[in-house]
Amino acid sequence: MTYQSDDSALKHLEMLTPDEKVKTENAIQVITEEQAYNEAEIIPFVSNIKDKDYHVISIFGSQSSGKSTLLNNLFGTRFQTMNEQISRGQTTKGIWMSNRAIPEKNKNLLIMDVEGSDGIEKSEDKDFERKACLFALSSSEVLMVNVWENQIGLYQGNNMELLKIVFEVNLQLFQDSNSTRKVLLLFVIRDYIGNTPLESHKLTLCNELEKMWEGIKKPEQLQDAKFTDFFDLEFRGFPHFVFQNDKFLDACLDLRNEFDSEKIFNEDKYKISTKLPLDGWEMYTSNCWKVISSSEQLDLPTQQILVAKFKTKEISKKLLEEYKNLSKSLLEDFTGNYKAIQGLLDQTLVSFKESGGRYMESVYVEEKSSLLKEIQELNFESISNNIDQKIHENILSKNIQNELFKKEFVKATPSFVDRCLSLTKSFEEDYQSELEKYANLSLINQEQELQLIHNYTSYVKSVLEEENKKEASKLRKKINRELFKHLEEYLEISVSKPSENFWDDFKQFYKKTLSKILEKYIEVDGSFKFPLNFNEEETQAYIKELSNDNIKALNKSIKGISSVQKLVLILEEQYKNIFLSDPETHAPRMFEVMNLNDMETLHETCKSKCEIWLQQFSKGMDLTGVNSEIYNLESSLVARLLVDESSDSDASDLDEGDTIINELKLKRVLQEFTKKVNIISLQSRRIIVQSSMNTKVPGYMYALLLFLGYGKILYVIKNPMMILLVVMLLSTWYFVHKSGQYQFVVLIITKWFEMAKQIVVAKLKEFVENNDKQNDVMKSQDSFEMEDLSLKKGDTETKTKEE
Repeated sequence: MTYQSDDSALKHLEMLTPDEKVKTENAIQVITEEQAYNEAEIIPFVSNIKDKDYHVISIFGSQSSGKSTLLNNLFGTRFQTMNEQISRGQTTKGIWMSNRAIPEKNKNLLIMDVEGSDGIEKSEDKDFERKACLFALSSSEVLMVNVWENQIGLYQGNNMELLKIVFEVNLQLFQDSNSTRKVLLLFVIRDYIGNTPLESHKLTLCNELEKMWEGIKKPEQLQDAKFTDFFDLEFRGFPHFVFQNDKFLDACLDLRNEFDSEKIFNEDKYKISTKLPLDGWEMYTSNCWKVISSSEQLDLPTQQILVAKFKTKEISKKLLEEYKNLSKSLLEDFTGNYKAIQGLLDQTLVSFKESGGRYMESVYVEEKSSLLKEIQELNFESISNNIDQKIHENILSKNIQNELFKKEFVKATPSFVDRCLSLTKSFEEDYQSELEKYANLSLINQEQELQLIHNYTSYVKSVLEEENKKEASKLRKKINRELFKHLEEYLEISVSKPSENFWDDFKQFYKKTLSKILEKYIEVDGSFKFPLNFNEEETQAYIKELSNDNIKALNKSIKGISSVQKLVLILEEQYKNIFLSDPETHAPRMFEVMNLNDMETLHETCKSKCEIWLQQFSKGMDLTGVNSEIYNLESSLVARLLVDESSDSDASDLDEGDTIINELKLKRVLQEFTKKVNIISLQSRRIIVQSSMNTKVPGYMYALLLFLGYGKILYVIKNPMMILLVVMLLSTWYFVHKSGQYQFVVLIITKWFEMAKQIVVAKLKEFVENNDKQNDVMKSQDSFEMEDLSLKKGDTETKTKEE
């Protein structure tokens, strides 16, 4: 007896690569419709299998749920499938088996197709389908449970009642306290669309199986046994066979590869053949079926309870579909339509009472609770989607930001932390009061209400946390801008003269300045209290970030004066300050009174001081613990300050052996500096030489001047104005002499002479130009006169001729 199968699976196999094509034999019936073990077909079937290594795979699920179709597409079997165009009814009767041989692996996959449950043909007789499932469970390594995604979470829809009885009897008949064998339960979720994560379905099914396991009867020696001691779970999602056929076939291909490669068997973890060769499998299954057929424990659930569960579930499913269709448009705006939704819920529950209340009260109450829970789940999803939409469109975020920085609110509550706390409480109370209204009308349950409040509050807090991070960033930038400004001003002044303690002084100034900036954020006990919504751990993390930024500001300030051009200017300024000025009186040096040797010695000394300062500056400074005392940090943030402009990395990322200025850059700076100071030295040398070339006035000249100017001297003495003028000139000379400002006086006089020279030259030029113009005018007048004379002469000659 064999089946006639459809060609869909065969067509699919024709598209496979040669390596994927395997031999699949026609199916045989293991258990007949009369609940008899079909020994006549099983013995020849097993004997004809060449390779004796095998795995046994079974599938069970609801009737007409596509089990045979799945097996045909998954393994290339030829099980009979239902023709939906004719009728929807039971296709697989009893238990059928087919063999998928994999020659290259020397393996055989024995696939059993189990008669479906919940069929209308056997709605009053659940005995055989439960026995068939128990047989499949006891004789298989992998039991595929075929469920629909929309049935997950439904007790009867997932065959949980049947599984409970099957597991209980299986535990009592086939397991003992020393058993190590496990069965893999592979849940195949059909029509999986992917909206709900597979992990979520896994969690739901696992919870249901755990609850079911706790409720089954166990032998005394297995009272403490766990579900996972006997079963492993796997979950796979399969798209719709008709509407997503390509994806369905891809999913079949992926799972088939797991079976063919034996990956799913987990290194023969579930293998029966380790204890049971293929030759003994027929006897083993025959004995199992005898035990199952004679077991009275399979008849424990009464027919009345099964009928009540089936009928109430059918009514509940119908009413739920009606509720979904009628509420679809209303749920799009749950807040505005909640009263209409509440009326629809009451109507649905009344209809369920009228139809389902005729069955057993306990079953009716249980199913009513399930129906209400599913309706509340729909409402819960609608409210969640509404909130998710507002979050996605940034409506909630903008509302929170607008409230947080509203002028009236900021004026009333200046503290950012207080505003965040007040806003969180306000939003939570408003949303909670709205959800309580829905919960009182049974539109959602208390657990869902708490979940919505938690999600909503979490989002509000996340938005406020982002705003808090922005405030923290602003504060950090503000502190570092102020610090950088002070450091820059200090460096501009401190580098004007070379100092051996430059880095020590700079470090002390840095500490002093940073401490002063942070004063407003330090509590009495010395701890930091920033105007931010941070806990103790977050505050410590923020302090570390702030300390790192301080080091970067310090690094940036030094980097600003570390370029070649800037360093040359600094060194030139240092050289001028100590070479051209007296370090004690700060007065300009009089090179006229110096000799060349002294000037050269001074030049070399000043240049040497500047070069020593440059060498010291190039080594940087040790920043170990520079912020530890200020921020109370346990360890230093960086080891050294390193600001080589050829690298963009931070100070903390470089090696301790590096320097601020590398050798090549140092040579460039010294070369440019030497050029600058040599020019200054050369100018000073010229001043000294010119001064030495000036002839001194002989002494007898003073006596001669006194003799010749005796009359003028008397005139000055007798004239008060002249005496006043002489006194002023002498006072001026005395002041210039004492202050040593001869150079400036000479400079001023030189400028006066230059200005006088320019004026004289301009006047002479003007005079010459005017003289040239006058000569031109005179020449033009002479030419005019000569023309007049020639004209007059011509006229006279003409008259003479006429006469």
